Amino acid sequence: MFSLFLRASSALVLSVAFFHAGFFQAAFAADESKSTGAVIFSTSGAESVERCWKSYSPTVFEWTCAAEHLPASAQAFALSIWVLDSPKALLVLDTGATASVGVAAATAISQKFAGKPFFILNTQPKAEHVLGNVGFKELWAKNLPAGQTFESRLAAGQQTAKLMAQRCPDCIKLLAERMGAQAIAGTQPVIPAFALTAKRGNLGVLGIGFKPWLYELESNLDSEQTLIVRNKDMGIEWVANLVQPQVVPDLHEGNVVERIDFLGKLHTRLHDGDKLLGSFGQIEPIWVRRNLRYFADLQLDVLTKSSQGTSEVEIINQSTGDLKSAQPQLDAKSLEVHQLNVQRVYRQVEKMAF
Repeated sequence: MFSLFLRASSALVLSVAFFHAGFFQAAFAADESKSTGAVIFSTSGAESVERCWKSYSPTVFEWTCAAEHLPASAQAFALSIWVLDSPKALLVLDTGATASVGVAAATAISQKFAGKPFFILNTQPKAEHVLGNVGFKELWAKNLPAGQTFESRLAAGQQTAKLMAQRCPDCIKLLAERMGAQAIAGTQPVIPAFALTAKRGNLGVLGIGFKPWLYELESNLDSEQTLIVRNKDMGIEWVANLVQPQVVPDLHEGNVVERIDFLGKLHTRLHDGDKLLGSFGQIEPIWVRRNLRYFADLQLDVLTKSSQGTSEVEIINQSTGDLKSAQPQLDAKSLEVHQLNVQRVYRQVEKMAF
């Protein structure tokens, strides 16, 4: 997955992420007995597009049409947007890469779930996950009860919110270079005002009907912070982009040791029949083991070679050659991701070398 992250220290990796946040009091009470939400109204005259929806249970839905609202050069940013339904409220997981994606997703959700209060969860400080906030705000803010702000309905980990505010609007400039100005027209940062400060808990803190959903804030697995959710009773794990259905998963800004640890724990707790969901849609559980094996093998290979005195450039060349021999079908982009992974891992294990 191509990711834009604003990093002065890394010339080879452009990544778009962002975040701020004052430290926010909850803008709504976690009262499990009554509704206090902003109501979503159907968009007048809009035609429902059921082909964009997939359902994984009576209350878990995936909107899959972000690609239709992005240019060809930005298809790597076409992530799934998820909706968790409860009797009295909706929870939206991420909002897409641009204002136009956000508007399209918000319109589709309004058509399908008209009349319910809403909450939105931004799961990590990456532009492709959260810049659609402004599109949702355009459609939904006008239906808020008096005295509430749209931002009070946006939640994120505290670090995620801080980084969002720090990195934009520069993140939008980077997206414009990648997509073109027309694709990002109207895109502006909208920062969550509801900060999740505990490392783990349940989403009952957000509002009615979400207490069975557990959340955990993971650090340095892909970006500085990633929020994952699970529902044990439903056998559902939602892991953002921490499991990637591809031969060469991207470490991005993550720490390889932390990523290996996370994947190992996830592999252990998944049971037969559990659903693994995330930014790439539904993922076959076999990809957890494949991602785990890739990162574990890569770390061992880089550590062994660096301990033998092999230079970083030589390790990159040797590792890439080995991968091409083992997986001749890989395209140039996958090989580039692998080379960047080798570079990141080399710098992380340098001090571990004998």
